[in-house]
Amino acid sequence: FSSGETWLMQSLGGITLDPGAVGFSRVLLAPTPAVQLQWANASLDTLRGTVSSSWLWQSPGKLHVEAHIPPNM
Repeated sequence: FSSGETWLMQSLGGITLDPGAVGFSRVLLAPTPAVQLQWANASLDTLRGTVSSSWLWQSPGKLHVEAHIPPNM
């Protein structure tokens, strides 16, 4: 990934592979919503399946977050 893509995935999308896990067996999810944006989504294809994260400001102060983690992670 480029540095911009990595920032978008890890910061806005909140998807980071756990550096202490073997074989991409764990993922960390911690999206960082930006008040300047209405929504964001990110996905990462791993050996164990696709990890995805999305968020949407529904109203000021009300955030909707969705995430998908493959069952074998």
